[in-house]
Amino acid sequence: MRARKPDFDFSNTPAIWAQNPEFALFWNAASTPFPYLERFLNKAMAKAATKLSGEDEASRKLRGDIRTFIRQESNHYTTHERFNAIMKRDGFDIAPLEVEIEQEYERLWQTKSFAFCLAYCEGFETLGPPSAHSMLDNMEQHFDRADPEAVAMWKWHLMEEFEHRTVCYDVYHHFHGGYFLRVYGFFYQAWHLGGMIKKVRNFLLAQYRQNMSGEELAESERRLKLATGAMGKGMLGKLIKVLSPRYSPHGYEEPRNYRAFMDKIEQRVI
Repeated sequence: MRARKPDFDFSNTPAIWAQNPEFALFWNAASTPFPYLERFLNKAMAKAATKLSGEDEASRKLRGDIRTFIRQESNHYTTHERFNAIMKRDGFDIAPLEVEIEQEYERLWQTKSFAFCLAYCEGFETLGPPSAHSMLDNMEQHFDRADPEAVAMWKWHLMEEFEHRTVCYDVYHHFHGGYFLRVYGFFYQAWHLGGMIKKVRNFLLAQYRQNMSGEELAESERRLKLATGAMGKGMLGKLIKVLSPRYSPHGYEEPRNYRAFMDKIEQRVI
C-alpha cells in the first residue's frame, strides 16, 4: 500500500460533471458523507493502533498497515472536501446536510462500543472491492465526455479502497472476530450510510428537477435508473459472499484495469 495525493484540479469541474446529470448527482451524493465517515474510520483505526502493543511480526505489520490506511483515508477526505465544494459553488447548498452527517458520526463514536465501531468500519470496507470492480472495469460508457478530473478522482479513490481492503478486516479480527457482530456491522452501516446518502441524493435531485415538466421528470427518472444500475452491476453477487462465515477480503481478484490505472495515477502524485 502507498498513500498517494494526486494533483486533482477541480477549478473547472461543474457539479453536473457527467453527460448523464443523474449519474453525476448520484456520485455527488455518495461523496458528501465521506469527509465525516473517513474521519470516523481513522479514529477507530488510530485507537486500534494504540491498543496493538505487541512487538511480534504480525502486530508490527498491522500497525504499519493502519498507518498507511490512515494516510490514504486522510487524503481521501481532504480531496472529497474540495470536490464537495463544487456543489456549493454551483448552487447546491449541502452545508446543513453536512452538519447532520458530522453530528451523526460523532454520535456513533460517543455512544457505541469500540467493537461495534470496528465492525462498522469493516462493514463499510467490504464495499470497497466490488465498488472498485464497478468503477474501474464497468463504467466507461458513463465517463464518455465526463470531466476528467472527477473521473480520475473517483477511480483513484476506489483503487485505494481495493488496495487497503484487508486492514479493517484484520483489525476487527484481531480485537473481536465474531461472525454475528461483523454481519450486523455490515447491515447497520449499509442502512446508516445508505440512508444519509439517499437523503443527500433526494435533495440534489429535487433542486435539479424543480423546474422540469412531467416529460422531463420521466426522462430524469430513466437516466437515474441507468446511473444506479451502473454501480449495482455485479455487486450483489460479490456482497453475498460477505455473509459467509469464511468470508475474507484476502485473495480478492483485482479489477481488470487496476494495475493500469495505478500506473497512470502514480504519475500525478504530488
